[in-house]
Amino acid sequence: MSTRAHRRSRSVFFGVLSGLAVGWVVPSFIWMLRLVVIGPAEPALILGDLRDNGSLYLYLTLLCACVFSMYGYFESDRRWNEEERRRLELHMDFLAGQSMTDDVTGLYNHRHILEELQKEIERSRRHGRGICGIMVDLDDFKSVNDTYGHLVGDLLLKEFARTLNEAVRSIDIVGRYGGDEFLLLLPETTAASAIEVAERVRSRIQSTAFVRGRVPGGVRVTASLGLFAYQTLEELDAGRFVERADQAMMSAKRSGKDRVIFFPQSQGPSTIGPVGPSGD
Repeated sequence: MSTRAHRRSRSVFFGVLSGLAVGWVVPSFIWMLRLVVIGPAEPALILGDLRDNGSLYLYLTLLCACVFSMYGYFESDRRWNEEERRRLELHMDFLAGQSMTDDVTGLYNHRHILEELQKEIERSRRHGRGICGIMVDLDDFKSVNDTYGHLVGDLLLKEFARTLNEAVRSIDIVGRYGGDEFLLLLPETTAASAIEVAERVRSRIQSTAFVRGRVPGGVRVTASLGLFAYQTLEELDAGRFVERADQAMMSAKRSGKDRVIFFPQSQGPSTIGPVGPSGD
């Protein structure tokens, strides 16, 4: 017997018992009232009452049993459906979270971070406010996997993601773009403020010893950051936005790594950078 059928049967059973019990309340009340009003009743009077009204009491008892059993049946179904609905909602929430987040870092995954970026670009156009993006790429991350193994590499990525989250505001959006590349979205942020954020991120990465619990002394890494500031003066989609931030990041790589390079709007990577020390 299935769990649902078992719960139905149990509810119906207790409903019948409750109905039988309630069905005898009326005659019991009548007899008790007689005892109070006219004193102890003779057994013959009680037997006479049962003879005259026995069918009525029996029908009343059966009716109560039917009503209570039906109530138990439908209430059991209602509770079951409510529990199933809650379980389904929890499962859907879990699947939605799985479809949006990266398994290793818990950040937004590639697809969802681009969806968020497109939303922010459209919001930026509507309200006339800028948005900045920072592409962050770990320098020489392959050597970490080659030296310590992929398990340590995954743990480092997880701690690295936490470091990124701690370095930005609560309204900023952090996602894993792919591999060892991460994308930071800074809504309503000027280029000057974004440069400060990027330098703070770079400095914090450089000064952090990751995975200390697995590697004595931890593993130290650096990152190259490419920054693009979109100020709503041109039509741009998420793909072009990322392309420009990525170009700035690649320029930081070619310039010696462990630095920030800024991609001004409608131009190539800036010659004013890099911001931060050279990785040479």
